[in-house]
This record gives sequence, C-alpha cells and structure tokens, in this order.
Amino acid sequence: MELKYNVIDYDNKYRPNVMETIHFINEFAKKLNIPYKEAQDKFDVLIDTITDALVNDDRVVLQDFGVFKVVWRKKKTGYNYRHQKYIDIPACYKPAFYPGKQLKETIKNISD
Repeated sequence: MELKYNVIDYDNKYRPNVMETIHFINEFAKKLNIPYKEAQDKFDVLIDTITDALVNDDRVVLQDFGVFKVVWRKKKTGYNYRHQKYIDIPACYKPAFYPGKQLKETIKNISD
C-alpha cells in the first residue's frame, strides 16, 4: 500500500525555469517522503533560523553550499533613466550569499 501525501501539483507554465517557493517545498516533501504541510513547516523554520542569525549579525555557513552574511553598502550616486536624474542611494546593510566551492563546481560542470 503506497502512502499518498498532500503534495501540491502546480504547473509553472509562465516561468518554466524558475523554482518558486511552492516548487521547492514540493521537491523537499517528495525527497523526504513527508506531507507538504510538514515540509512547509520545516522550510519556514530553516528560513527563520537563517534570518534570525543575519539579524544578529552572524554569518551562516552551510558547508559545501555557501555562506549567508550581512554586508555594508556605502552611499553612492545612481542614475534614474526614466526621469533622467541622478539620485543618492543611502548607505545600508544588505544580505549577501557567497556560494561554496562544491556548489560552484557542480554548477560549472553543468555546462561541460
């Protein structure tokens, strides 16, 4: 007897090369063989944990995947092409992701 879980079948016909959150959670649920709702809860905990760490100015290092951290961006001048005016972009903190070596190698080998 095969268990059938509540996995949402959502066709991404408008953006076929984009894995949105719902698709990611679907794949997560299928690989772990758990219900969609449980996978969504686990995903939410993961995102909340990473977000909380970044808010506390911690780096999140996921071995072989990459590093999430907060970086300081200096004040700079940009150009608004629509209004054809220069604008000041204020200094602020931004989240950043730096891919790990194994992720880089995996992506690099796709084109080979």
